[in-house]
Amino acid sequence: MKIHRVDLRVLEYNKRAIACYKKCGFQIEGRIREGALIEDKWETDLMMSILKGEYRSNKWNECILIRNMQREDYPIMHKWLNDPLVLKYYEEPPSSLDAIRLKFNQRIEGNHYVRPFIIDYEDKAIGYIQFYEIQEEKRIEYGFDEERNMYGIDQFIGETKMWGLGIGTYMILKMLELLKRERSASRVLLEVKKTNMRAIACYKKCGFVIVKELTPEMLLMQRVL
Repeated sequence: MKIHRVDLRVLEYNKRAIACYKKCGFQIEGRIREGALIEDKWETDLMMSILKGEYRSNKWNECILIRNMQREDYPIMHKWLNDPLVLKYYEEPPSSLDAIRLKFNQRIEGNHYVRPFIIDYEDKAIGYIQFYEIQEEKRIEYGFDEERNMYGIDQFIGETKMWGLGIGTYMILKMLELLKRERSASRVLLEVKKTNMRAIACYKKCGFVIVKELTPEMLLMQRVL
């Protein structure tokens, strides 16, 4: 049986059940006011759902680790950032090992606003993810100049044989949890090329929506936390 989506309704006051569903990967999509009559009293229902990719991503909990990037990771980053297939979607020019050292030394030392992380699968590096607070210039460009606690993320899976397994969805959702928990992020923004349908589909699975067109080639997407 091929199942793409599972929906459920749960009473808003049933906190134990809601917590259980969230652990299983369900997300709240809306509220139905006075949606259920319980013992002569109208109660609010929550609508929750989980998509196939989100359910599959739960299996990665025991074998995937998101860790701080280290200098020992430079050679694997050099490999990834010279892979034409990776660069087709990550949209950066090929990088030399010296250029990678120059770019990431300050970041791993905590002297830069970008925080870099490596994705490990069974103790082997397979990808990269970073977050950063949206700077004032970008806030103005995006139209959120009055808002604070907004973050951006960028990521890629460098080992292309691991594409299409739900790992991208998993690591983005985990990063959103971290930003909400440790940075009190209110909103996460990202830019994506219109033609990068794989990335757009992944972001939508993670709850991102298209905000606007930045250029004829680029879209701005957001996830409100």
